[in-house]
Amino acid sequence: MDIQASIQALVDKWFGPLVYTTGTTPSSSKAPGGICGVYYGDQNYYFPYGSIDESGTPPDENTIFGVGSVTKTFTTSILGQHPILFSGSYNDNWKVANNLPAGYALQGTEEDVTFAQLATFTAGIPTVPPEGQQTDQQQFINFINSINPPSLPANNVYSDSSIGFLGQVLMHLDGYTVFDGIHANEWAGKRLFAALSMANTGFPAKEDASHPLSMAFKFLDEKNAYGKIDYSPWTPWGTAGRMFSTCSDMLNFVQANCGVTEINGHGVPQGITAGMLHAQTDWVPKGPNTSPVDQGFAWILINAGTTDEFCGKAGGVPGVSSFVTACRSMKLGVVFLTNMMGLKPEGAAIGLTKELQSLTKSTA
Repeated sequence: MDIQASIQALVDKWFGPLVYTTGTTPSSSKAPGGICGVYYGDQNYYFPYGSIDESGTPPDENTIFGVGSVTKTFTTSILGQHPILFSGSYNDNWKVANNLPAGYALQGTEEDVTFAQLATFTAGIPTVPPEGQQTDQQQFINFINSINPPSLPANNVYSDSSIGFLGQVLMHLDGYTVFDGIHANEWAGKRLFAALSMANTGFPAKEDASHPLSMAFKFLDEKNAYGKIDYSPWTPWGTAGRMFSTCSDMLNFVQANCGVTEINGHGVPQGITAGMLHAQTDWVPKGPNTSPVDQGFAWILINAGTTDEFCGKAGGVPGVSSFVTACRSMKLGVVFLTNMMGLKPEGAAIGLTKELQSLTKSTA
């Protein structure tokens, strides 16, 4: 069997419809360009589609794309490296309220919030602050300090602010007092990216001649065409959705999440491997005030509790629709990176991953 041809056919089926092709009609459901990466059988495969600029340049594995909320899994992988922060036996000194950066002062119920609740969207924190409080650190502090849910854990509510606040607290534990993109990039680099040879991942986009940044686009309904836009600036909750990466780097991340212990000739530190396993654990019990999905630390778990279980995470901000999966039991996963928001790639990425699982079983 020609494995690459088999994978190509599956990628054409699932990823291909998400990207515009020359000669077809532009659409709000198709990005101008994108790339699908597949980790399968201990090999990386790359499948580029469309273009990354107005000149028609195709992407490749070294093209930089925004990853949007996939950033959350970077932050929660780092949380996973600190089991004392979320295990049932942690000391009260390790509660979130006792490890706050300057200015934060949680009140009422929120004083008891745990790191795990921040990471599983059960901390009672709305997704983003009100308009006008979205880029200023002091306003973000005021927003977090004002939150007082009736009880914890709260109902699962997907929240950029929850993970962004978590990122600031984790950075603070590592000695940081400034939480802008430059310092967040340095922190994540030390904690995660450097060890996984993810040299072109971070904020701002680390573009150069060999690693061009894809333009960001939106669909212009009135013109039935694509229009170039700017990527969003850093925000106080940037550790939830503002990083950039390449497909090559992201497949390194997928491999590490699959438990691979050596990437590009370098050993993966045991703490990172363990942290990723912790992040993939279903942390929210079923019953009142529960998650509607099997919820890890930012990851959702598909086919949870079975031999076919895998984790997945979507990203969507202006100029970005992305999705990443990793199946630890079968050592496979996919990366979807595109240059337009609003594509909703979840179903396609999950469908492709399930078909790759079937391919693994049929060739075993």
